[in-house]
Amino acid sequence: MINPHVSFAALDMDTVDGFDLLAGARLVTKAEYQEHTPAAGLLFATLTQALAAAANDSGLIEDHEDPDFFKAHVISAIGLDPEDLASPITYDFFTSMTLTESRMELLQLGYLATRGNGDTMDLHLALPAEAK
Repeated sequence: MINPHVSFAALDMDTVDGFDLLAGARLVTKAEYQEHTPAAGLLFATLTQALAAAANDSGLIEDHEDPDFFKAHVISAIGLDPEDLASPITYDFFTSMTLTESRMELLQLGYLATRGNGDTMDLHLALPAEAK
């Protein structure tokens, strides 16, 4: 779980190919990420599956924007058919907060790298040093 007492600036970070990632973590391909990412917890497993689905084979997710990511990848990673739900799954303020917080947690744990890209951001799949 994300440590609310650790500021992003206080994390020991590396920069690789313009991406900020946890020190010791490495950028990985989609296949390596899928092979070595633990399926722990509903939110973590759903988000890592959705990130892998959004990434190209090299592990890059260009021009990431949460609303598009949510519609295109998170709903399918949940494993539910939207047609089967009594009420629609929508992207709202709470969803935005959850995705932002979860993305920060993945960065703190070494499972994601980020770089600014003007109005959007680029993401890259990563694995922490302890993941082989």
